[in-house]
Amino acid sequence: MEKRIYRMRNVILFIFFAALFLTCLGGRIAARAEGSDHLILPDADTRYYTDADIADMSLQVINYAKNEIYARHGRIFLSSELNDYFRSQPWYSGTVSPDDFTDRVFNEYERANILLLSDREMALGTNGYLLDQPGYNFDAVNNYIASHYGEAQAETSAGAKAQTEASVKWDSDEAKTALEQYRMIVSQASSYQYDSSGYTTPSGNFQYALVQMRTEDTVPTLLLEQEMTNGIYYVLLFHYDPETGRMIHPAETMTEGVASAGGYRGGLAMEGDGNGIRTTEISSGTGQTYICRVTLENESLKTESQWSGRMDMIPADLGFVEIEWHDISDTTALEGGAAEASQPGAADVNIYD
Repeated sequence: MEKRIYRMRNVILFIFFAALFLTCLGGRIAARAEGSDHLILPDADTRYYTDADIADMSLQVINYAKNEIYARHGRIFLSSELNDYFRSQPWYSGTVSPDDFTDRVFNEYERANILLLSDREMALGTNGYLLDQPGYNFDAVNNYIASHYGEAQAETSAGAKAQTEASVKWDSDEAKTALEQYRMIVSQASSYQYDSSGYTTPSGNFQYALVQMRTEDTVPTLLLEQEMTNGIYYVLLFHYDPETGRMIHPAETMTEGVASAGGYRGGLAMEGDGNGIRTTEISSGTGQTYICRVTLENESLKTESQWSGRMDMIPADLGFVEIEWHDISDTTALEGGAAEASQPGAADVNIYD
């Protein structure tokens, strides 16, 4: 199993802002623009597939379907077999090396579908599908696509629905003051304590994001996170209060990522109704999923359970908006103007090849 180096997204980070969902990330656009009739799972980024949907897939088709989700984001594979297959697809453009690929590009649907396919692959074969065996061919995959979709797939695919991009304008005087304060905080990212347990080792990799914690907020809220060497990100929250001119910095932290040794898998997104942060934690073994809402109450973070159950049963009305993260070396998003309310997705899964 290949590993990506950049971010958590050694992670399943997961599952987020929903029905309004934007999918303007490179490989996904390419797959939508042309050749969508050559996809195994054309709606992998817009709906949750179920066990019944993939019940008739062979072991090879399951493996290819899983890796197709990565390929649609431009990932290049170490496997000659996978590279040969995806390079033959009209929608594929391999531009991202395995070391540079980040699971952060996945949205909630993609992460859940990757886990579903991975579990099914392991159930069908002890070691999953063995790639690069002598004499490999793509007949089973091509036959599956032809029998299930034929030439009509491009028109019938629900994934061809138009995506809507949501953005919030932060151009008022008070918002500009908040952004100025946030630039100072980001410039001092290494001075904050992200995990006080003493059990983790900081990597020195920092990212920030602007989110809206409440629909009535007139200024954005800053999230600042540091990656630990175990693959987990610890996230701090800062909120400028325009009424008092104070910076609110709760003592509580949030986490997301996929632990390098397995176990914890979680992600963050903005709540679909504009109130709070959505946290999602998934058990890689059972698919059991826990979704909570985190809100800012006075100067503390309050966490409330929203839903729990199998990841392929997440209610469609639990909307989310993906958080758009930025490296601290790029402060463009803190210069004022429009701060995009990110696309779906945020946590990531690292289960490819």
